[in-house]
This record gives sequence, C-alpha cells and structure tokens, in this order.
Amino acid sequence: MDIKQQVKQMVKESQLFADMEQEPLEDEELHWDSMSLIWFISRLETTFSIELDYRTIDLEHFRTPRAIVLLVEHVCKGAPL
Repeated sequence: MDIKQQVKQMVKESQLFADMEQEPLEDEELHWDSMSLIWFISRLETTFSIELDYRTIDLEHFRTPRAIVLLVEHVCKGAPL
C-alpha cells in the first residue's frame, strides 16, 4: 500500500470524523481538534517511522489528505520543510 492509500485509510479508520463513511477525497478538508491531531501525528510517526518537528509543522500540513501525504513524503526523504 502506498503512502497516499495508507494516510487515507488511517484518516477513515481513526473514527475522528463521525460523518466520514468512506475514504476521504484527496482534497477533502479535514477539521481537527487539538487532541485528535496530536493522536494522529503520533500514529503517523509510528506507522512511517518518522519524527515530525513540532517547530516546523503547522495545521496547514494536515488540512487535507493530500497535504498529509506531501508532508510524510517530504519527511521520509529527509528534506527540510
């Protein structure tokens, strides 16, 4: 499974978005509360064996599934944000 599919599946399976019955569209806006976002970041770090620097990421990196995928791909490559 590629990163895009994994991220979309993680969002759906998280059950953080009660009205989401299917995988989110790539550009579907996600509305996070602070605790849910922290939990999701922890899952991303564990799933992809990455460390996200809280000083360089912001809510825009989690606005849509596409933005999350780009963030993960960037960090996996070791590229600065």
